[in-house]
Amino acid sequence: MSKKRLMTLMLAGVITLLLAVIGLLGWKYYEVSNKSQTEVAKETTSRLVGKVSKLYLVPTNEQPTVAQIQDKSKLGSQAFFKNAKNGDYLLIYTKEKVALIYRESTNQLINVGPVNIGDNTQTQDTTKTDSTKPSSNP
Repeated sequence: MSKKRLMTLMLAGVITLLLAVIGLLGWKYYEVSNKSQTEVAKETTSRLVGKVSKLYLVPTNEQPTVAQIQDKSKLGSQAFFKNAKNGDYLLIYTKEKVALIYRESTNQLINVGPVNIGDNTQTQDTTKTDSTKPSSNP
């Protein structure tokens, strides 16, 4: 085999290998970028509950609502968020009425407190007066 032919075959092999690697990386990127927001949220919740449960006895009878603090300045002067930072996570357990602020970067619970979730079901007076009937008073 001539030297020129050998170099051509080696170059073809390297190009084929590079195309295969690029194709594999592109496919993996496609898989990761097409995860639904629901899947990402479930994974985040699961990861956070696992970490927080090592620091605090979290309720096991429900999954928390999880939110990431994006802009602490919008929280105003609420005492519960006093030590929170952007990037911290808020976990709210509605049945147990407890909220936690967790900082994943340092694996710390920043604050834990009760949640006052308003109950919109108000008892209403069921006695009705019928204003269409004339009064029976003489």
